[in-house]
Amino acid sequence: MDKYVIAFIDLLGSRKKILNDNNGSYFNQVRGLYNDIILMLNEMDAPNIKSKIFSDNIVFARKITNSNEVKIANLHQMISIAAMFQLYSIIKGNCMVKGGIVFGEFYIDDIMVWSKGLVEAYELESHIEHTSPTIHIDGEAKELILNNREKFPVVSGDDRIFVDYLQMTELDVEDMTVLELHRFAVLKYSMKSIKNFYKKELMSVNQ
Repeated sequence: MDKYVIAFIDLLGSRKKILNDNNGSYFNQVRGLYNDIILMLNEMDAPNIKSKIFSDNIVFARKITNSNEVKIANLHQMISIAAMFQLYSIIKGNCMVKGGIVFGEFYIDDIMVWSKGLVEAYELESHIEHTSPTIHIDGEAKELILNNREKFPVVSGDDRIFVDYLQMTELDVEDMTVLELHRFAVLKYSMKSIKNFYKKELMSVNQ
């Protein structure tokens, strides 16, 4: 089985939204988001990027070689794609995401995906310590970044390396539309989280 750089990304809060999506608005929102990302990949002329969508999850993968320079280039490309997806999700879909990026064995065709690496990326996304809406990078991919930090401008962290998607917002100082939309979406998400927190606290007090 070939070795790939793999990104597994999960849209947060989708279970409840799917169950309550009586008019199909959330389906259309997510479908539109995925369409935008596929169009972006086409515009980037990235034919070697494989993608698979299932429900509220998306997987991106690209075959890598033993060449260190090629690995760096492929990992940088995957991180950039993940960063753009995270930014698009917040601004266009009003959705926070979590995810994981790793190197690992991977197989994909029109019918199935089979991958130890995908399992590792999923476990990284669902790790109990990774509570914030971020896309973490671990294993060999993390070591490659730590040893070549200057070649990965779209990451942050020291012990826990994660995709810093805000580095993708190359904004004109006279046009703050993207940043304002991002600010609005984050504030909306944060206020909802705060309300849910106090609702749970109130329920526990009243029990």
